[in-house]
Amino acid sequence: MKRLSLAICFIALFNLCNSCFATSAVFAGGPIYKERDTSLNELKKSGFDTLIVWTIHVHEDGSLNFNEEFPLVENGKYIGDNDYPHFRKDVASLKHDHSHINRIEFGLSAAGSPSYTNIKALLTCPKKQRCDIKNNILYRNFMALKKAFPDVDAINNDDETEFDLDSSVKFHNMLADIGFKSTIVPYSDQSFWQQLVKKVNAHHPNALDRVYLQGYAGGTGNSPCDWDFGLPVSPGLSSNTSSVRGVYSAISRWKLTCPKITSGGFMWLYDNFENSSLPKSYADSITQALDVITENK
Repeated sequence: MKRLSLAICFIALFNLCNSCFATSAVFAGGPIYKERDTSLNELKKSGFDTLIVWTIHVHEDGSLNFNEEFPLVENGKYIGDNDYPHFRKDVASLKHDHSHINRIEFGLSAAGSPSYTNIKALLTCPKKQRCDIKNNILYRNFMALKKAFPDVDAINNDDETEFDLDSSVKFHNMLADIGFKSTIVPYSDQSFWQQLVKKVNAHHPNALDRVYLQGYAGGTGNSPCDWDFGLPVSPGLSSNTSSVRGVYSAISRWKLTCPKITSGGFMWLYDNFENSSLPKSYADSITQALDVITENK
């Protein structure tokens, strides 16, 4: 009887740990500040537990701009209120009022963005000089960002142009010092991303804590089973090419194939299916797909 009880406990513990990092995430951009009357409540009720607010660009002078639509931080000061005075409060509200969302990230960079090229230049220290990172404009601007958005947990790295390991490691170590987690959203260049994870977490354990693997556009054909960096992997699909049924099918297949690696799923892009039944439908399809291994035990 005791052996049976222990076995039952072991199975329960296995299933519990298997879902410890389970997450359903969605990337969302302009509607959060442009259609706030509908988008905020819809996102809270959708069932997604992670929201990546898309996206920040770093300019040559180190200033931060949101979607190249409004200035966010300049010279160490938050100035986003000038264009969208509700943005700070709205982002903070996303975890409250019976919301399913428990984690918020800010996207950083994008396809074609020079953000990481600018980051590399801004972090370059002249030879034979000692540079204090806390005096760097990037440190001051991201510190201002953290103070303005204390509820934002992480910065989501979508470097698709520069891939400079040294400056990227330095930058994400800096973010960890400020209090931000980091995540990555790769689709190729596996070696670069693996080294980035290894080096950042060697300096700040678990500072880089999630992989959002693109399974659409340039990442079509990717499998989370091939991206084992020792971190939870959430494969992502696009609403432009994947139906609700297709999302369930793909993520449940990956969950069955490599259950210890596939720990979530994400959707790109809320802007394309806002104000409809699809946010909840996509969130439910991811959650149900992540439970498939338990159903088959």
